[in-house]
Amino acid sequence: MAIQNDFTIYPKTKVIRHTSGTTVYSAVAFYSWLMDTFDEPGYLTYQTPIRFNTPTSFTMVNGWFLDNGEGSYILKYLYGGGIDTSGYATVADPVYMLDLISTTDFTTGASSDWDAEVTDDAVAVGPLLSVINDYPTANRARIWVRDTRATPATIGASSAIATTGAGPGAGTVATTEGFRNGDEIYLNLFTIASFAGTPNPQAHTFPHQTWRRAH
Repeated sequence: MAIQNDFTIYPKTKVIRHTSGTTVYSAVAFYSWLMDTFDEPGYLTYQTPIRFNTPTSFTMVNGWFLDNGEGSYILKYLYGGGIDTSGYATVADPVYMLDLISTTDFTTGASSDWDAEVTDDAVAVGPLLSVINDYPTANRARIWVRDTRATPATIGASSAIATTGAGPGAGTVATTEGFRNGDEIYLNLFTIASFAGTPNPQAHTFPHQTWRRAH
């Protein structure tokens, strides 16, 4: 199966998801496909999503997001390299990670909460980028949100979060470290030794790769 049939680019929300197939691709093949795609006329108005560092090291830039949540788990389908991000907290539309309690499950896939508007105490924030339901335990969730407000702002503890999607998912921001912003480090086990330090407790491990939150 061709790589373009397995991954889907969502330019409006700057998200890339795995949406079909079981083929696992090298990180450098993924990089090459993205760069070739963004050289096409239909993508020239969008910012470049990825930067080449070395043949086994790449950085997502300009706020582009890899969906490693339910319905995508994009890192399961990449191997042979490490991918991190740069600028999530400083771009005009920053990415936030929220840990929620007392949740109603979010939905993923076609006709779902993906890219639906997320509200904070009924105030629109921006699109839902990714979700892991029942994480780390039942009736909790971890979600990623892009803040597209004219003036981005932090989301406070105990805020009521909901979406306008097909789900619709909902929950309350946890009082302890419920809101985080900053960059991600996606570690492939092939290159884990090239990164200093040890993954913190917010680790998610798959047969081929690991990701952790950068602090």
